[in-house]
Amino acid sequence: MPDGVRVSTKCHLGNPPPGEVLARLRTSLSDSLARMKLERVDLFFLHNMIVADGQIDLVQHAEQQGFESAWVCETRLVRDAVTPLAAFATVTQRIKLATGVVNNWTRTSGLMAMTLATLHELSGGRVMMGIGACWNPLAHNQGIRRRKTLSAFRPDF
Repeated sequence: MPDGVRVSTKCHLGNPPPGEVLARLRTSLSDSLARMKLERVDLFFLHNMIVADGQIDLVQHAEQQGFESAWVCETRLVRDAVTPLAAFATVTQRIKLATGVVNNWTRTSGLMAMTLATLHELSGGRVMMGIGACWNPLAHNQGIRRRKTLSAFRPDF
């Protein structure tokens, strides 16, 4: 792979029964890794996968396969991103754990700092933060008026 080039692969699982999710993901990940020589491989969970349906086992498998990080997305008030990361931290030793993304409108900067500091301690320093500005229609429906998105976080850091 040339320097600076990143390859990404996406696996669409359809809507399998909960017991089949892990088996399908493991097969898909193994197939993808066999086809590509990748410099870095990350695992990303969107909001629609339930932790009890195999996320913890999958993150452990990803760590065993040499994945660099596991990202959990927090979107549209469906699921929290931090709680699964705390669960992952207790059963892994090396894989980095990342929010991808949490938004700066529904979590104050103080709460975000405190939450990530605790997760940082729990994981032995393996936390990365992805931050976003919240989907505007959802923000509006919560009474959030986004004016200066970037500066909303800046004063506190």
